[in-house]
Amino acid sequence: MKTTLSPIALLFLFVHLSAQSPLTLADYIRTAQSRSLKSKLAQTRTEISRYQYQSFLSDLRPQISFYGSLPAYSRDYFDVRQPDGTIKFLPRSQNFSNIGFSLSQQILATGGILSLRTDLSRFDDFNLKTKSYNSTPLYLRFDQPLFGFNELKWNKKIEPLKLEESGKSELLELQKIAVDICRSYFEVAEAQLRGQMAEANRTNILELLELEEKRIPLGTTSEEKILQLRLQLIQSRQQADQARYQVQVALLRLNAEAGLQNGETAALMLPEELPVVKLSADTAVYYARKLRPEFLAFQRSSLEAEREVKRADAARKSVNLSASFGYNNAADEFGDLLNGALNQQRLSVGIDLPLVDWGRRDARVQAAKALQRLTQFNNELNEQNYTQEIITSVSTLELLHSNIQVARETESIARERFEVSLRQYQTGRLGLTELNIARQEKDEARVQHIQALRNWWSGYYELRQLTLYDFEAEREIQILDK
Repeated sequence: MKTTLSPIALLFLFVHLSAQSPLTLADYIRTAQSRSLKSKLAQTRTEISRYQYQSFLSDLRPQISFYGSLPAYSRDYFDVRQPDGTIKFLPRSQNFSNIGFSLSQQILATGGILSLRTDLSRFDDFNLKTKSYNSTPLYLRFDQPLFGFNELKWNKKIEPLKLEESGKSELLELQKIAVDICRSYFEVAEAQLRGQMAEANRTNILELLELEEKRIPLGTTSEEKILQLRLQLIQSRQQADQARYQVQVALLRLNAEAGLQNGETAALMLPEELPVVKLSADTAVYYARKLRPEFLAFQRSSLEAEREVKRADAARKSVNLSASFGYNNAADEFGDLLNGALNQQRLSVGIDLPLVDWGRRDARVQAAKALQRLTQFNNELNEQNYTQEIITSVSTLELLHSNIQVARETESIARERFEVSLRQYQTGRLGLTELNIARQEKDEARVQHIQALRNWWSGYYELRQLTLYDFEAEREIQILDK
């Protein structure tokens, strides 16, 4: 079966001598989403968020620690007050060593800390040649703020949202890369198109110039027409040189955005065939609310604002309960520490209730509540703006689809009109001015066709960015899609 390509597809094949196979727009996007610096930055930010979340999870688990000072030696003179009131400086040489283990767990429901400790201390007096031990084999302590602010409980609500928001932000960044690559891709294609048109016009003008020079002996041409063709020939050369420069610059930008080395080249193939997509504003808004990180950020910021209100309210008063129970003993010999250990019990309640602060703490609470309302209003406004942008994007994409068909028909008619005008000029039935107008309309129609394709594909990837939804596959966009 014989396969033919449309004229515009043949026109936009970007082939380098070192290229092995053509790269489509989708190929460039996949390459950029896996190799570009922007994609690596997005991946690194997500990795940082994962480590931060792991750090938070560690706060929920028991903490085991070892502490001590081995040794704390001192040798000096110290003042001793005598019975007659005088002070005598006596020498001392001492050492104090201490080691211990601690197991602590922060309680999520109350914000208190429950800890279990054991430690051992030894004191040496080298002048008196004595030593003594102090041991706490078991020591259980509970510290609990009453009516206080529970930071851990709020972090338990907020930190998972931050992690999920980070993952979706990476998806969003990858879709932004797709939009940028699409624009750069079509910049290369349009620059190449203008160069090919300039070369084609140059060839055509040369043929016309040869035709007019043959008409000089017959007296059927004029010097003014020949000079005009020569001027157009110079202009076409200049346009071809300018187009080659623009292709080089645009290709350099495209390769940089895609993470390709400057020496890497590949064929460029225009995506003329549009994917079949089912566009629905309701579907787009639904998945945007579900998948976009901004909507998670709205939820997170609301929780953070509520947290600050609770924090300011808890700061009005401070009541802390501390209770402990354990065993303790002291002995001159290490082996005697466990004999006759005594109960050790402590209980303390600390209270901080301001009597007069001139409304400072109440003002802080009211300020936190005002910031909470401000956050809520901003979230509602931003959500409304996102929704409107998505609905507009869907409508625009439907219009751009019809523009492509119009551009194709316009190009076909303009190309046919130019061919007719060229034949009429060659037979002397049409002037050079009319032929130039037909050529300009043909070239402009070809440019408008590529621009229509660029607008649709850019709009399509922008809609994917706005929703993080693949309308062609009818599924959520995943990291694996890159």
